Amino acid sequence: MRDISVVVPVKNEAENIIKLIQEINYALNQINKDFEIICVDDASTDNTLELLESAKKEFLNLRILAHSKNSGQSKSIHSGVKYSNGNLIVILDGDG
Repeated sequence: MRDISVVVPVKNEAENIIKLIQEINYALNQINKDFEIICVDDASTDNTLELLESAKKEFLNLRILAHSKNSGQSKSIHSGVKYSNGNLIVILDGDG
């Protein structure tokens, strides 16, 4: 069980997602807590999912869920929360 799970629903956020992951990592590393970042891709039509997959090599606490069809932000949040392992769950928008 982790201290914090950050759930981020994303759709077509290729321009923002890596910067957001970097910012989340920086902020949570400052408080020295065990955390995970769960990005839920809601069937993006840009390269958001590919960027996330590539980012996993650098950010070992990044977990990715991918919806095969667009289900909406609420469903993405639900999926991320269900998948999380944190004692505390934080929801952030994918556009930062």
